[in-house]
Parts: sequence; structure tokens; C-alpha cells
Amino acid sequence: MTLFQKIILVLCVLLWLGLSYLMLDRGGVTLYNILVAALAGGLIIIPLYKKFKNGRNE
Repeated sequence: MTLFQKIILVLCVLLWLGLSYLMLDRGGVTLYNILVAALAGGLIIIPLYKKFKNGRNE
């Protein structure tokens, strides 16, 4: 992973954390909201990480 790719990944994770916090703060901490936040993070962060990890720019 290049430095630029690491910065993009960190920014995406911080954005996801911030939006998840807002959702849980406004909507309440319920099982449904926790699952939505976890699935959203999984659908965004995992493919992005795999794409950057498989690159040959190490």
C-alpha cells in the first residue's frame, strides 16, 4: 500500500466512524442500528482494503 492509499483508507474509516456515531447518537443504540453500522462499514471498508492490499505498490 502506498502512503496515498493509506491516507484514503484512514479517511474513509474516520468518516464511517463519525457517521456511525451520529446515527447511534440520534437514533439510539439498538441492535438494528448497530447491525446497520457494522454492515455499512463492512461493505465499504473491506473491499477498499482488499483492493489496496492486492496492489503491487508495496
